Amino acid sequence: LGRLAVNGAGSAETDQIDPVLLTAILSSIKTDNLELVLAEVMRHGSNRTELLQQLLAQATAFNHEGSLVSLLNRATEPNVGGGFERWQYVAIDQFLLALDRRFTTLDKWLSGLSPAGKPVASRLQTLFAVAHRVAADENASIEDRIAATRLLGQSADAADDIEFLAGLMSPSVSPQLQATALNALARARLPQVGDRLIANYRSLAPGLRTQTNDILLSRDSWRESLIKALESKQITPAEVDAATRQRLLDHKSKSVSERATRVFATDINSDRAKLVAEYLPAVRSGGDVQWGSQLFKKVCSQCHKLGGVGHAVGPDLVSLTDKSPDALLAAILDPNRAVENKFLAFTAVTKAGLAQTGILAAETSGSVTLRAAEGKETTFLRSEIEELQSNSKSLMPDGLERDLKPTDIAALVAYI
Repeated sequence: LGRLAVNGAGSAETDQIDPVLLTAILSSIKTDNLELVLAEVMRHGSNRTELLQQLLAQATAFNHEGSLVSLLNRATEPNVGGGFERWQYVAIDQFLLALDRRFTTLDKWLSGLSPAGKPVASRLQTLFAVAHRVAADENASIEDRIAATRLLGQSADAADDIEFLAGLMSPSVSPQLQATALNALARARLPQVGDRLIANYRSLAPGLRTQTNDILLSRDSWRESLIKALESKQITPAEVDAATRQRLLDHKSKSVSERATRVFATDINSDRAKLVAEYLPAVRSGGDVQWGSQLFKKVCSQCHKLGGVGHAVGPDLVSLTDKSPDALLAAILDPNRAVENKFLAFTAVTKAGLAQTGILAAETSGSVTLRAAEGKETTFLRSEIEELQSNSKSLMPDGLERDLKPTDIAALVAYI
């Protein structure tokens, strides 16, 4: 079975395995032959990470100590330079995930080992220490850093790892590595994770912010950190996406839902709401579409595109789901009432002191691009960014009423 798995399961170059053959192999493995199959795969197919992951998951499900210790000894065997190969990090990561699925921890599993299996604990600690160094090594490949980062927060030094992982939530770090650090923080399960995520919240890109919200809502203590941050205005309600807002409002805990209701009820700027009410009669009465077209070119086209005119910086006005006069008026006069994360304004400050504000238009492992009015884009190398922060507001400014009378706003709304 081991030879068949290594030689007949698919392309060695791509590590892809024929699913039918793999299913047949796995279904043929029993407790009494698992260790032999593992030994053969590790002897001739250590590069077959997908197969090793499957076998490791099966060994963990069987809770077969001999097989697991044998595989772990192989996966924690350092190379001649004292380091480890990427497949070894992947194998240990899959082992830890398999323990999670059995609702147990590494410490509990190690404590139950027989005397013969106990030495694997120190070997794992060595691998975790090396993984920490690789994750911190900016000269290492991004693939190796990601594989190593996945293991952090899982060892006896988990509390120390939390600070390091939180430090990776920086604009100077690639988004892939930031996302991996977020997942590692989520798996660490320690109470302080919630506060560390809140501390970095405003520097997170929209996609990472959504991932962070999901993590914060996954545990009671972390959710409490989010609610307290909202109550203290450390995070403004406008920074929380609609899905997270709804999950808090609909929470089964009456205390959570009531606190969320109070937080989001105070999110509406009373002055802005009063202003919207003052303009509403004129807007509902309709406006001059031709004049609205001229005003759009003058006032709105720097950031919006409509009818072939303008720049696509803000939301696509053609695809708006609610084009009622009331909704458009609120969006114009109170743009921060409900802002999609992707349209939040970010300010990047470089180590040389240059500051630029815009929406986060693009990210790569080495750079960040901000898009400002008229579609002007500025790209910064991550290595030159000192700070990247959201100001919790839409790129669209307040105060358009200073230059536009109610009849002007009515004309704009009619045109849109």
